[in-house]
Amino acid sequence: MRQLAIVKYSGQNSEPERTITLPIGHLKALQGMIPRCLQEELLAEDISLPDLLSELETMSVDGPVMTLENHRKGQRIELLIRSNGAVQDAPGN
Repeated sequence: MRQLAIVKYSGQNSEPERTITLPIGHLKALQGMIPRCLQEELLAEDISLPDLLSELETMSVDGPVMTLENHRKGQRIELLIRSNGAVQDAPGN
């Protein structure tokens, strides 16, 4: 089963602070479980969460999809698509 992994990093840590994994086939139903910090970062960049979730459901790639960095807060949020339970980190991690 394909999954969306939302990985949050704080500061200069190379280890994630938190990882949330959601099944891709259920993204629209689970939209309310998307972390508020990700929703706020997407809104700040004029990215529609419903549109993004629809696109993710149809993507056939595995690995990194998007990285959102908030330099003022020292946070980085990565969206990754994974299959068979293995998260593939973005290059440089």
